[in-house]
Amino acid sequence: MSLSQLADLAQVISCVVVFISVIFLARQLHQAEINQQAMIQQGRAARISSLSLQMAQTDVSEAWEKGAYGHPISLPELHRFRNLSRAMFMSAEDSFFQYERRVLHEEGFESFRRSVEVMMRLPGLQAMWKDTAPMYGAKFAHFMNDVVARAPAQTDENELARWEKAVKAIQTRPSTPFPDGTNS
Repeated sequence: MSLSQLADLAQVISCVVVFISVIFLARQLHQAEINQQAMIQQGRAARISSLSLQMAQTDVSEAWEKGAYGHPISLPELHRFRNLSRAMFMSAEDSFFQYERRVLHEEGFESFRRSVEVMMRLPGLQAMWKDTAPMYGAKFAHFMNDVVARAPAQTDENELARWEKAVKAIQTRPSTPFPDGTNS
């Protein structure tokens, strides 16, 4: 084999190695994107769980309920309600911006959008949004204003009765066996 043929062979081999490297790099980039999506979802879940746990504390939950449904509320309770609402709105704004920047996938955004639409049925939360809306970016404010404009106001009058009825329906339904044949 001549020196010229060896050079040609080396060039072919280097092209194959470069091609394999490009494929490997593309796979690594794809895996990095999947990992980034998982970290974003994990961060969202942790943020929402933390806020939910804070709202379950007695003094906080009482302020939330009074504020959210527009019941008579003291000034300290109103401040707690405002801070909880701000935390919720800031979390929502972050999810909105993540979706805009294409780092939050469509399914995650749909879950976020539906949650916001349900939460914004609370009249006190709508009022708090209107009070604090100027603190947020224009695109997010437009999104939220649209949600608020379409949201029917929800009262707490029958909330406990609805929950009790749902529990009763579950308790009285016939059990369906699991795929392994067991009922529990």
